[in-house]
Amino acid sequence: MDFRPLSKDTSGAIEMEWLSKQHTNQLVPFFVRGAGSRTVLNLANQQDLMRGGYLDNTEFAQLVIQRWWVKR
Repeated sequence: MDFRPLSKDTSGAIEMEWLSKQHTNQLVPFFVRGAGSRTVLNLANQQDLMRGGYLDNTEFAQLVIQRWWVKR
């Protein structure tokens, strides 16, 4: 599925649509910088025709749990 750029409707609100039964399934911008950012960027192995590489939110959650979570 290709993703379209966000646009506003006549009221000024950003348009959205449901692309699955549970959630909108739309890409959300996510920015990383500094230590560990290359690890996150390497996870972005899926491609959107408009925005380039992206990662699934569950992939990021697994990264946090497996590599960065501090057990106390």
